[in-house]
Amino acid sequence: MKSDATSVLEQPPAPREKRPLNPWLLVFITIGMFLTLVIIGLPLLALLAPKQSLRDNEFLMPDGKVLRIEAVTWGPNRTPSR
Repeated sequence: MKSDATSVLEQPPAPREKRPLNPWLLVFITIGMFLTLVIIGLPLLALLAPKQSLRDNEFLMPDGKVLRIEAVTWGPNRTPSR
């Protein structure tokens, strides 16, 4: 005679209860991502930023020398315009 009972392996899994997400977990994740940005991102950005010169007409060359544009001339009159 065949029984109506099904084995444990043939039964569908019981549905799991969905627990609500703890709001403090979201706060900690957000603070952690912000601190990661501050600790890693800002120093990396500072290293990759171009070096600022003292004036707009000065540029630092790769060998450490400073290139300064003193004057720009154009046209038939070659007197420097300042």
